[in-house]
Amino acid sequence: MAGERDPDGAAHKPSVGLRSPQDIAACHSKFDRMPIPTGTTWYRLGDGHLGVRADDAEFSNRFDELYRECATRGAAPEGTPVAYSVRSIDSPSCSLVQVDGGRLDLMEFALHLFGGRGYREVAVGTTGWRGLAPSDGSGTLFAFGADEILVDRRAPWQRFVANLAVNQVLGQQPDLLCYHAAALGVNGAGMLLTGPKGAGKTTLALALAARGHDFLGDEVAAVRVATRVLLPFRRSVSVRPGPTATAVQRTLAQAHLQTEAFPDGSTRLRGRVGELFPESGVRPVPLRSVVVLRGFGDTTRLVRFVPGRDQWAIFSPLGCSLWRARPAERVMRVLTLFSQVRCYFLEVRSADEAADVLERLPED
Repeated sequence: MAGERDPDGAAHKPSVGLRSPQDIAACHSKFDRMPIPTGTTWYRLGDGHLGVRADDAEFSNRFDELYRECATRGAAPEGTPVAYSVRSIDSPSCSLVQVDGGRLDLMEFALHLFGGRGYREVAVGTTGWRGLAPSDGSGTLFAFGADEILVDRRAPWQRFVANLAVNQVLGQQPDLLCYHAAALGVNGAGMLLTGPKGAGKTTLALALAARGHDFLGDEVAAVRVATRVLLPFRRSVSVRPGPTATAVQRTLAQAHLQTEAFPDGSTRLRGRVGELFPESGVRPVPLRSVVVLRGFGDTTRLVRFVPGRDQWAIFSPLGCSLWRARPAERVMRVLTLFSQVRCYFLEVRSADEAADVLERLPED
C-alpha cells in the first residue's frame, strides 16, 4: 500500500495471508517436523549477543551486510544470548521465526516499539496467538506466539523482524541506555554526537574516523549507565550526498561503494568503517561529552550548556531502553547520567572545521 512503511522505512505491499485462524493453523502445522537451520552467526550488541540462523537468504544476507562488524567468532557466547531461527516453506508461503533465550513478552515489546509507528494489535481468533498489523488493516500481519512469529512471505517482513531482534537484545540489558546517535572515542575520551536527521552525525563521525579516532557507531550508541562507558555498536554506514570532510571525500571516491536506493527516492553509499578507515579503532571508552548538532550554517560555533528537564527530548533514549521503567525513573536515570558529562550545542560550517573543534574537546 502506498505510503505504509515498516519501522525500518521500507514500503509495504498488501499481505494476502494469515488473515484467519485457519491460515495460522495451516501454516504453523507445516513446521512441526522441519529441522532448524544450522550455521548460527553471533553478533555482539552492547553487552548482549544475538544469534541469527535462517534459510531465508534475504534476511541473513541483509543482517550480515548491516552488522558484520559486530559479528563474533566461535561458539555460542556465555550468559543468556538471544537466537532468532527462521524456517520457510513455499506452500503456503510463510516463515516461522523461533526466538530462543528471550526474557521479554514479544508481543507487548513489539507494541511498545512500533505502536507509535502505525501498528496495532488485531484479533486473529486463534488460541495462543496475537496479531500485529498496520492500523489501517492492510500490509503485513505478524502472528505472535509465546516465542514464535509467523509471517507471510508474500509481503515484506525481514526488516521488521531484524529490527525487533536487535531491539530485544538491547531491551534485555537494563544497565544500558541506547540512543540514535554517533559514538566516538576522541583521544581516548568518549563522545556522543546527536541531533535531528540530516544534522551531520555520520558526516562528522566519519571526519573523525578519517583522522584515526575510534568510531564505535553512527546509528545506535550504547552507554553502560553504572560506569558511563560507551560500547562499540558498528553498523555499516549509510552516507548521504552532500558536503564531507576532505579526507572522507577522497576515500569515498576511491572505494567504489555500493549505491543503495531508499523508499523516499534518495540514494546513499553503503560501506564499512573498518574497510574505509582501518586505523580507526573500535573499543569501549569512558563517556566524557555529548555534542548536540544543530545542522549546517554560516559558521562553526560550539556552546556549552547544562542539561535539564527542558532538554528531555534531546536526551530521551530509544524505546528499547528502560522500557518497563516508570516515566519518572527514566527521566532521573537519564538526567543523572548526562549531568556528569559535558554537553554542547554545535553549529557546523564545514566538516573539517567541526572536526578541528571536536578534537580539542577532551583537552578542555
